[in-house]
Amino acid sequence: MKNGIFTGLFIVYFLMTGCSSSSSTALKGSADMSASDKIDQFIKNGFETKLGRTRKKIIHTLGKPEAIHVEKAKKSGIVEEINDEIYELVYDGLTITIYRAAHENEDLLQHISLTSSVYKVKWGLNIGTTKNTVLSVLGKPSDEDEFSYMYQTQSGIDSSVRFFFKDDIVNKIDWWYSID
Repeated sequence: MKNGIFTGLFIVYFLMTGCSSSSSTALKGSADMSASDKIDQFIKNGFETKLGRTRKKIIHTLGKPEAIHVEKAKKSGIVEEINDEIYELVYDGLTITIYRAAHENEDLLQHISLTSSVYKVKWGLNIGTTKNTVLSVLGKPSDEDEFSYMYQTQSGIDSSVRFFFKDDIVNKIDWWYSID
């Protein structure tokens, strides 16, 4: 008898939790977090698909970019020559900038700029969503103007995400990551 009740409760729980859409589950999951945790998580891992943080992982995930631009890094105030490079991976509607620290043999994700609704981000905050949706999911921005909302991490790491709007619709999202 106890096993039957337990099994019945488990099935009800599974049906209630397992059959909801991933979009509404993700949005509901965001409601359980504090505003600062939500912003930190969105800045750190805003895409639904894990892109990776190195050139190799990003290209493995997204495929070959339409273009790769490379330039020599310049650091102000440093006299000795550095061999660091900045890579820009260009996809249709997505540009990813990676700082390559040659001395440490390390790729550092620096910037992501998204303008296409093809790439999905957390909690339905995709290109094409409304300004009110961004506000209801992430809360009051750290900085705002007529055309954008900016959110900064609260964890002490200087990183941010900015949503740009045209007619109150998201048309661009920029993530900036501290590389110091």
